Amino acid sequence: MKGIRRKLILSYAAVSILTIGIFQVMFYAGITHYYRWNIEQSLSSRAFASSEFYNSYMKYERLEDKAKYMMENFSLDEYLEIQIIDKNGNVLESSSGFYSSEYVDTPDFKGAVERDEIGSWLGENVGTSEKVISVSAPLYYADEITGVVRYITSMEDVDKTVNALIARIALVGVAALIAALVVSALLGRGIIRPIKSLREISEKMAGGDFSLRADIKNEDEIGELADTLNYMADEIVKSNSIKNEFISSISHEIRTPLTSIKGWSETILGGDMDDEEETREGLQIIASETDRLINLVEELLDFSRFSSKKMTLKRENVDIIPLCTDTVRQFWSKAQSEGISIKCKFEKNTLNISCDRDRIKQVLINFMENATKFGEGEIHVSVGVEGLYAYICVEDDGCGIPDDDMEKVKEKFYKGNPNMPGSGLGLSISDKIANLHGGRIEISRSILSGASVKLMLPLE
Repeated sequence: MKGIRRKLILSYAAVSILTIGIFQVMFYAGITHYYRWNIEQSLSSRAFASSEFYNSYMKYERLEDKAKYMMENFSLDEYLEIQIIDKNGNVLESSSGFYSSEYVDTPDFKGAVERDEIGSWLGENVGTSEKVISVSAPLYYADEITGVVRYITSMEDVDKTVNALIARIALVGVAALIAALVVSALLGRGIIRPIKSLREISEKMAGGDFSLRADIKNEDEIGELADTLNYMADEIVKSNSIKNEFISSISHEIRTPLTSIKGWSETILGGDMDDEEETREGLQIIASETDRLINLVEELLDFSRFSSKKMTLKRENVDIIPLCTDTVRQFWSKAQSEGISIKCKFEKNTLNISCDRDRIKQVLINFMENATKFGEGEIHVSVGVEGLYAYICVEDDGCGIPDDDMEKVKEKFYKGNPNMPGSGLGLSISDKIANLHGGRIEISRSILSGASVKLMLPLE
């Protein structure tokens, strides 16, 4: 959990640092541009006003006379310097009193002399090596440019002001970063706490304690995970319950025939049976109970094959009409002995499909066993075609299947009445056989008020 919390905090920190960094860079660029633009506009206004004045009223005065007049009438400003420069770049006059021996060839000077425009330039002053901004405007003698008037101011104070602002913003950024880290730690704790709770519960479930449930009501992925964990625990408890019921039921199913076999075997071996007819009856019971055990073992083996996905079909072209007839004959005597009549209705004389004969007969036997077990007086068997499917339907007039159990009866080990004989695997195996054939089993209430079980198999 420490790893997740650390990752969350580092992620928040990275996002915060990146956001604050981008903001400070943009703020620095914006505030620098703002100050420079304002200074440049102020100098441009002064340069333009001076150029217009002297070009209008002293148009035919020599550049030297204009320069002298400007210096005499220039109001001193400690933050501003004015220069008069001839078109060759020589400084004729300067309000600072500083004259450089080097020629002026900055972009603002060239723009005024060569292109007759008010130009600006930001750079380093040759004489003082300080950062300055300058603006130059052309001066005329008649219609010819003879020089420029140039206004210069230092950017050092501006840079100091900007740097001070940036320092304050940086402090605010550090405070914001600390606040973001604190918030991320609190958020991380809020996320980690339910995850830690889920981990503790899952560890106890892994140890076999499925009585615990995650009490997390979050409406997010963690809440969904908690619901899934609770659902898994419920299903495991349900599965264990069904498994225990199955073990109890199968134990009873095995013990009952074994008891009969053992009892009759001991009686015959003891030589106490003088009646040949009684002996024959005992042997028939032993054979019948043995078949019952074999069928039970076969069901378990089939279930194992389906669970491991090792079940394969031996498909062939089969006429299901005689297949159904043979299966019904197997149960005819048993049904009559229990007072149940069987009625058959076949829509066609022949109905061929591609299927595994033995597996389909296994499904039909399961249908008939359930019908004779739960039926009370009548069983209907019908065969026909519905759309692209052939169907075999077995209906009884028994108690039927409750609506709540309709979807459960095909689950493995499920028995509506735990006290009824059987493994609870018959319909589950039948459903898997139908699915392997590309078909399905439909269960509903029959017109006889009992259960209707229909096997649907594709015609092609």
